[in-house]
Amino acid sequence: MEHEALRENLSAFLDGELAPDSRSEVEAHLGACEACRRELESLKKASARFREAGKVRAPAALGGAVLEKGRPKRRHPTLDFAVALAAVVLILFVVGQAFKPQISQVFNQVMTMISGASQSVGGTQ
Repeated sequence: MEHEALRENLSAFLDGELAPDSRSEVEAHLGACEACRRELESLKKASARFREAGKVRAPAALGGAVLEKGRPKRRHPTLDFAVALAAVVLILFVVGQAFKPQISQVFNQVMTMISGASQSVGGTQ
């Protein structure tokens, strides 16, 4: 491994995450490189400070704010109803336009039947 690659592996080396062959390379490099030894010592000190600090509780207000951001926004029920009603009206309009010729024809037949019926009823009196 090159110097930079070895240096980038120091944290993994410290945490015991390297494969045995990589670990051996880092150990050999540390024996020859003062800068990497200092870097490793710095990482050890930082790791120790984090362990000493323990768990820190987040402020209650932060937890509430995070939960609030995750909740879906509430919608107004009247708006939901209006949108649904508009969708139904639009569907009826589109269907009406598509079947307009058939509806006109049925309407004319019904009107003819009604007028014929009214004439026959009116003619018998």
